[in-house]
Amino acid sequence: ADNALFRQAMQLRQHMSFLVDNIYSYLQLDVLEALWQQLSADLQKSSDFEEVAKMHDNYLQKILEQSFLNYQEVLKAIQDVLYVSTKMCKFLSQMDAEHLLDGDFAPRFLQIKRDFETLSNKIFNMLNSYKESSHRSSPQLAQLLLRIDYNDFFSRLTEKFERMASQHMLKSKYAGY
Repeated sequence: ADNALFRQAMQLRQHMSFLVDNIYSYLQLDVLEALWQQLSADLQKSSDFEEVAKMHDNYLQKILEQSFLNYQEVLKAIQDVLYVSTKMCKFLSQMDAEHLLDGDFAPRFLQIKRDFETLSNKIFNMLNSYKESSHRSSPQLAQLLLRIDYNDFFSRLTEKFERMASQHMLKSKYAGY
């Protein structure tokens, strides 16, 4: 049982690293770098100060939009995932063979796992709905979603949560009978 739990912890650590790395890559490469390249190219063509100021304002607005700084719910969920990931790192760094065997490891780890699954599922669903509802759905956002769900991990996680919710509703519905 201890080996299975340890294996789950390492698997969760990998999922956390994967999600954080992909969000970081999205922000750094797909948003900041791409927009900077576009602004630099546009600045080379312009000689009018008003036009340059307008380009800069447009650049800043796109950064705000594409990095989710205008979307508090998405931003909060990303911050929460980073918090839970940091919590997991601290938890694993303080762990040794003795802690793995004591009764404290399993409940603490399982709570971190539940928190991460819930929050990462929330991020995936929010980004998915933003992509589908946005009038100007960006190819960068589509690329991020493709990257983080390349093996259907988050799609399966969403299905798992939906199944659990429907089972809970059925139990509640028939509990009075």
